[in-house]
Amino acid sequence: MKTPKSIVITIVIILTIGLKGYSQIFWEWSDPMPLTDSLSDNSNPFIHKTTFNNNEALFIVWENATDTLSTAIWMDNLLDAEAAQLVMSDPGIHYTNPKIMSIENYPPSDSLFFLLYNTDQDGNKDIYYKVFLMDGSFTAPEPLATSPHDDIQLEVGIANYTWDAGSTLNVAVWISDEDLYARALVNEDNYYFQDSVLVDSSGCGDPFVIGGGYDYENVIYVKSFDTISFLYQSFCDNNGSWSIPEVYYDSTDSRNPTRAMYYGVPCWSTFMDSSWRVIIESWGDIDIYNIASETPLDPAVMGVMIGVKSWIPEVYVALTYPENDVDEIFMTEYFGSPDFYNFSNSGTMNRNPQFYNGENDNGWCWYDYLVWESYRNGHWQIWSSKFLQCVGGVDEKDGKEKFISIHPNPFTNETTIEFTLETRSNVIVDIYDNRGVHISTITNQSYDQGEHQLRWNGHDVKTGVYIIKLTVGEMIYTSRVIKSQ
Repeated sequence: MKTPKSIVITIVIILTIGLKGYSQIFWEWSDPMPLTDSLSDNSNPFIHKTTFNNNEALFIVWENATDTLSTAIWMDNLLDAEAAQLVMSDPGIHYTNPKIMSIENYPPSDSLFFLLYNTDQDGNKDIYYKVFLMDGSFTAPEPLATSPHDDIQLEVGIANYTWDAGSTLNVAVWISDEDLYARALVNEDNYYFQDSVLVDSSGCGDPFVIGGGYDYENVIYVKSFDTISFLYQSFCDNNGSWSIPEVYYDSTDSRNPTRAMYYGVPCWSTFMDSSWRVIIESWGDIDIYNIASETPLDPAVMGVMIGVKSWIPEVYVALTYPENDVDEIFMTEYFGSPDFYNFSNSGTMNRNPQFYNGENDNGWCWYDYLVWESYRNGHWQIWSSKFLQCVGGVDEKDGKEKFISIHPNPFTNETTIEFTLETRSNVIVDIYDNRGVHISTITNQSYDQGEHQLRWNGHDVKTGVYIIKLTVGEMIYTSRVIKSQ
């Protein structure tokens, strides 16, 4: 929802002044590092943040193969010093595509999450799940989808609807014989999976489901017609029923839909101007990124949560792209940028970039991960980089103006920064660009109680999104401002 300029939103971030003392710079990606060894093939990682035995935990599950005959699934908590755990492995069986679905109080009551996965133990590809318990063990496997066809392209997500006591509806979707199926995890006195539902039939593929507001609690997928494919969607209501499929985007041939973590805005690859491009739909507007390929691109997207979420697509986009005869991980130069650069810069093959929510740094700051696979030492190895985000609460008490306001916004040459102090305080106002580069300091002095105005003359900075950081003692308030042409 767009926020009227008359309603001012206060962003409160409790930090040390200037974020000193952090092991990583605010807004900066850490140096890439491996999460697994390179002695065998490690692939298809999935990360899930939760609380385990009263401590924060960051579980990663992935495939591991020493040959082509079998594939095992391993799990590790990235936040403890314990060794990785072998979850399942059998000679001649491929356990693949592991996903984690959160759950509370599933029978047995000490359960933490579901581990869903594919297995070819019965000849074709089926979907099974195990329940991870608080004592660190797994229950016996149970079937989720065992049709006569291969049940593939498993994805999990949360359709953000209420059942009982504010719980959420978790869903698993998959493709079987080009049909799209779903099962919802519901709570009616107890948690259980509903029966499989046929969401759409014929020509379906690449489903992606996620919740989180902005009316995006649905599954979006590809539906193919002869030589062209369009994007379709279906919604899950609070009874676990799916709506009649409808066209989401049919202007051009499209592939590989996904959604921005946190923002929820859809992103996909589409054939445009004789090449495949990446586009993102930001609240009705289509933004095209400055990258093109002869084959469909497969983007991953993460929203940046500085200040209040706006209708501006302030996101990072990562994807696999060739340079010097190898596939590298390319990412947008900074959040909101349409341009890409070689992020992995490894000189070896890379693939499958994904973003995941990571551990907390304090009550207002946390890490997010970019995870991908890199070919090292003759094997696929899982690599990652972390990004520190900080954001506070939103205060719109009675719709009245509160503390900080910027107008006009967008601006062309000059804009006014207004703030209100309850007591005399020292105030620092800094301007940063989207990459976290410090542009200027507007003020650094004491002000009396009451309302104050400052002018920022930005005629000499280029167009784009800038961050206003206002520090009052140990409190930091942030907001965005747009410099237009």
